[in-house]
Amino acid sequence: METISALSDEETYSLIFKSLNHPIRRKILRMLRENELAFSKILESLSIDSGHLNYHLESLGDLMTRSQDGKYRLSSFGLAAVKLMSGVEEHDSSTAPPKRRNTVNLTAAIFSVALVIALLATSVCTLGFTTQTSGDLVSVHAIPVGIGPNETFSYDVTLAYRSNQTVTEPHGISTTVPDPENTIAKWTEYTLTFDMDINSSYEISLTIHDPDGKTISPTPFLEAGDPSGSQISFGSSTYFTKPGTYKIQIENEKTNGFYANMTLHVAYILTQKPLFNYGLAGLIIALSYPIVILSSWYWMKNKKQAPTLPAKFK
Repeated sequence: METISALSDEETYSLIFKSLNHPIRRKILRMLRENELAFSKILESLSIDSGHLNYHLESLGDLMTRSQDGKYRLSSFGLAAVKLMSGVEEHDSSTAPPKRRNTVNLTAAIFSVALVIALLATSVCTLGFTTQTSGDLVSVHAIPVGIGPNETFSYDVTLAYRSNQTVTEPHGISTTVPDPENTIAKWTEYTLTFDMDINSSYEISLTIHDPDGKTISPTPFLEAGDPSGSQISFGSSTYFTKPGTYKIQIENEKTNGFYANMTLHVAYILTQKPLFNYGLAGLIIALSYPIVILSSWYWMKNKKQAPTLPAKFK
């Protein structure tokens, strides 16, 4: 058998790698790292038959020596092999996930879910946040209203888009209003309200018709009162949704005449969602986040490859 000094570098490396290729031989080297051991002690610790143990001891070759009392111990090359194993094991240990990694990952996952839920809730609230501004477009004061018994007084309110004038007549008004903005984040509505100063007892009914002849007042209703000098208001919840002529009809239900002065207001209400774009962006991010995370995880899972040993170590 060749002596250690007679081995070339290439043969030495081959011997070490061949010896480290089997788990039982690696275990024998670890056992001999601390103490010299007799054949029987090694056999007892490994729980294999003596034939297999002899085979592995012969395979270790110059990585071991035997003392005069027959015990096995590591040679200088055996010590180098053990150091090589220790270096590999320490490297694997240093690159392995820390014990607390699972806890950290769980905490990060919980925080991410909470963050997505908070962002989703904030985005929904932001999408629903609205502001309103309003103002009069035109007001007509002291319109005389005189209605005989069982007669009806009519007054027309015409809304025109893109014209440049307001025309008031004894029985009607035509006025220009801006084009209504109707988007998901901004829209305009026009309203009609009017007041009457009444100088006599009254019993009247009111209806408002849109340009198509459809009744748009809440309901045709009846107002009655006796004291003179009273004031009543109509139409506070009537909205104009299209251009054209709206007809106001006031019918006198009493057997005597009815007299009043009417003041009419056409106003606008502009409703806006100033934070709509921010809420929409937050909603998209909140809904996209799980998709991005799952896609990244799937991509990394497919890219990850289990480490393999060179063919000579197998």
